[in-house]
Amino acid sequence: MNLLKNKIVSAALISALLLGTPVSGAFAAEDLDFSYMLKKVAEIEDPTKKELGMEIFKEYMDRENPDVEGLKKALKIATDSGTKQQITNAGYTLDKVLSKLDVLEDMNKGEIDALLDAVEANDFTSEEIKEIAKKYDGVEEQAGGGGGGAGGTAGTTVQTPAEQEKTTAQQNLGFKDIHGHWAKDTILELYGKGIIKGQSEENFNPNGSITRAEFTALIVRALGIDGTKAVTFEDVSQSDWFYSVVASAKSAGIINGISQSSFAPNENVTREQMVKIIVGALEYKNKQLQSAYDMSSYQDSASVSDWAKDSMGKALAKGIIKGQSESHIAPKAMATRAEAAEVIKRVLDIN
Repeated sequence: MNLLKNKIVSAALISALLLGTPVSGAFAAEDLDFSYMLKKVAEIEDPTKKELGMEIFKEYMDRENPDVEGLKKALKIATDSGTKQQITNAGYTLDKVLSKLDVLEDMNKGEIDALLDAVEANDFTSEEIKEIAKKYDGVEEQAGGGGGGAGGTAGTTVQTPAEQEKTTAQQNLGFKDIHGHWAKDTILELYGKGIIKGQSEENFNPNGSITRAEFTALIVRALGIDGTKAVTFEDVSQSDWFYSVVASAKSAGIINGISQSSFAPNENVTREQMVKIIVGALEYKNKQLQSAYDMSSYQDSASVSDWAKDSMGKALAKGIIKGQSESHIAPKAMATRAEAAEVIKRVLDIN
């Protein structure tokens, strides 16, 4: 079933997010559904930013013929550089996020007025707002069932953001090539959090390869790594979609090039390269990893590159990566998209 989640977001709430609400490392433009935005606007503590967001929204929407295009242009001007950078780091553009506002063309005057009142009062608990949230999230009302539960109005279930992530991953994911795959649950979970994407609406390609730039983007999004150091690699330019994530990873010291001048962003990442990036990211986040690990039980342990041995040992000891078999690590093998998803999941599970 295709839900409307990826198309629908309240303009008032997007304006609040863009004007100063902290954006988590798992932020993704696809995950800006109505209820999530309700939560984010409620978290804004700066009254000046909240008021500015309200004024912009009211200026363009509180009229007989709402001007959605004008609202988008105004928000684009008002969005600060720090938030733009966070959106870029997540692999998106400000224009892509603002395109979510097009749904306002379908909202009626009563719904827009209700949003104005809710944002101004910072109160999103009314039944009217809950009904709008349910309508524009595209999440269908759940049957009561035998499980019961506290709170809410009879016949209406308002999901938490975490529950919405799970629901969306399970109901909206149309990947036909992961059914029966060993990494299916992990793919569902990370897709729901906005960390990974499919290669198309119907295919994830779990056994396909993943590039060095793509894997760098995954770890940067997953751990919320941010940085501003300029990239000096000759094969990474500011026009590349991965420029900001490579810049963030390089600033944090978690990536190196294959040479002083080349990062090789479009080459497929190997298992030992993937491990090197992961361990560097965890240490950047001050995670303690065991350094001593005997890899001699693996027949190909000697083939692990010298620069990767310490990282491979730490990753094996922590259970972040496992051998491709009981006897082989396969350090030079190309990592698959499913393997990359699985190691990212294990990284997120580390306390």
